[in-house]
Amino acid sequence: ARATLDHTQNTPTLSTVTFRPDTANDEDEIELPCDLMLAAHHPNVDPDVFKSVNGCGLVFDGCLVVDLRLRTVDESIYGGGTLTKYSRLHRGALPHAQYSSMELGTYLAACILQKVDPLS
Repeated sequence: ARATLDHTQNTPTLSTVTFRPDTANDEDEIELPCDLMLAAHHPNVDPDVFKSVNGCGLVFDGCLVVDLRLRTVDESIYGGGTLTKYSRLHRGALPHAQYSSMELGTYLAACILQKVDPLS
């Protein structure tokens, strides 16, 4: 994913996020409007991240809870990585921390692309 900042305001703000499959060229990129993108790389959740997730009505059960397509309870918000896990409905699945970050990121991008361009 690549983020684009809008510099026309006093403070640069996030305006778009661009996704591209690993094997694709620039023509296959999908650009989406975006006001907020949350990325974390620490193995724990700090209070600000918890408040943000919880305040948005997303389910947090030790990790951000997602379905098998990596969607949260708000189907326009996706999550993947060490701070996410599948809902208890899919309790047999491995915790996301045990997956390859590269594979999980690739799957997350594929899930988002399927939503924005179902024919891809």
